Amino acid sequence: MFDINFFSACYIIKYLTSKNNKNYLKNIIFISSISAKLGYKAMSIYSSSKASLDSLTRNLAVELSPKVRVNSISLAGIKTKKTEFLYNDDFIEKIKQNYPLGEGNVEDVANLVEFLCKEDSRWITGQNIILDGGLSIMGK
Repeated sequence: MFDINFFSACYIIKYLTSKNNKNYLKNIIFISSISAKLGYKAMSIYSSSKASLDSLTRNLAVELSPKVRVNSISLAGIKTKKTEFLYNDDFIEKIKQNYPLGEGNVEDVANLVEFLCKEDSRWITGQNIILDGGLSIMGK
């Protein structure tokens, strides 16, 4: 889990910040998880690997500024082709109860990533942005 979620990011960043690439890199955006902030059963290793990404975000933002902005996005459940099988009637009812803004989709994530890459977000770095449809405010 750490190899996939954390160490791979470290290796990629090491390559991207090498002398050959330094002038091209402007933004780093990690995809994290709301589970790094909230406790869930049977998620301790996954959640820890994502929390490590959030910490890496803050430290790289300091190390790479002012040339590179570094942020992470903590996602809750997002409907994708790989998660569609979960969306039975019971699961949809849980979403309605736990997510004030309903289900999220890949376009929601893409919109935030696009914003973070634009000059409009030039003063945002070192942040973990929660994109969870309001799940984390429900206290569940």
